[in-house]
Amino acid sequence: MKEELHMVGNQFNQINTIFTCGYIVGMIPNNLMLQVVPPRIWFPCMHITWGILTFCTSAVTNVQQIFAIRFFQGMAESSTFVGTHYILGSWYKSGELGKRSGIFTSSGLVGTLFSGVLQAAVYQNLNGTAGRSGWRWLFIIDGIITLPIAFYGFLVFPDVPANTKAFYLTEEFAISGETESFGSNNLMGQWLKAIGGYTIEQIDYYPSGMTAFAIASTLVCATWTDATRSRARWPVLVYMCVACVIASICLLVRKAPVGLNFFAYYLAGASYAGQATTFA
Repeated sequence: MKEELHMVGNQFNQINTIFTCGYIVGMIPNNLMLQVVPPRIWFPCMHITWGILTFCTSAVTNVQQIFAIRFFQGMAESSTFVGTHYILGSWYKSGELGKRSGIFTSSGLVGTLFSGVLQAAVYQNLNGTAGRSGWRWLFIIDGIITLPIAFYGFLVFPDVPANTKAFYLTEEFAISGETESFGSNNLMGQWLKAIGGYTIEQIDYYPSGMTAFAIASTLVCATWTDATRSRARWPVLVYMCVACVIASICLLVRKAPVGLNFFAYYLAGASYAGQATTFA
């Protein structure tokens, strides 16, 4: 994408910043809408919007178009994460929330874990097909994956207990975000490309190790807080912070060996551990 769209300077960072701005702008309005429009309607609508914008990304001709698309994608995406935690909090007791929040958070991380494999496979098999670059095909496939899940949500998402219409339920059965920029902005992939010596497939594969560590950290911490019935969730935040500080120090070491940087990026996966416990 960088070469084809002639991206220069810090435009990659600008893309991420503009997405974050859209996310911040959209969070409160999206959550207010959940009080007006049933979540089983609002969530899928936002997913469809996100999917359409993803398709649009595959056809861009300059980086300015990506700026606009990513802002509105951020607004649409901001409906889901905090909104789903609101739904989880409507259904589960306090002693059950940590584990459920952990499963939800980890499901997103599992998607990230496999994204490197998907990216490499798309590049290997579709790059140049029908005159489109591999990165363009990746956005097309992302959109194709998204839309069926959105339509599934119209049918199956349960809303909240007070007004659920889920056919499978009866009355008897009813800030830490920016510390995650190591993974959410794929800084490791950018670093691997910058230092050179790695194939495109390796640049897609290797960051998956950080996501795997994030999944393990999230599930272990969330399960621990439920198992101990601990309302003091601060040890998880301390674990997160210590891991991120160590990772940051390692990455700031001048002329650090490659292995140390790999260790630091993978350790930074701990930054996700607080999502489930804090939201719960």
